[in-house]
Amino acid sequence: MADNRIDVSALGKSGFRIFELGKTVNMPAGARSVVDLHIDKLVDNYADLTSGEILDIQLKEFEKWYDHALLHKQKTLTIIHGLGKGILKNEIHSILSNKTEVSGYHNLHHPQYGMGSTEIIFQ
Repeated sequence: MADNRIDVSALGKSGFRIFELGKTVNMPAGARSVVDLHIDKLVDNYADLTSGEILDIQLKEFEKWYDHALLHKQKTLTIIHGLGKGILKNEIHSILSNKTEVSGYHNLHHPQYGMGSTEIIFQ
């Protein structure tokens, strides 16, 4: 029987994301335009987590939905990070400043979220 596989390694090296068919089942069902990173929205039991553990969970969730927005070719993505001490917002802004696919980002005042959110604009 002939091997009908196609070499897609050149696509991967060009920046395209390559997924194995069996592994795409675990991807989120649909794109989101707004992602809430408040820890109570992400995990049930967070009382015993350190602030570092909480930040790690929030940043992983941010990266997941950021990648998903790119995959779905979204124009914008709004991240709700809250106000607090600004640590999560500053981390997200630092990450965004190094992303070539981002044309801009800014704190967004939204009637529903207040000033605790950032709107990301993709190229």
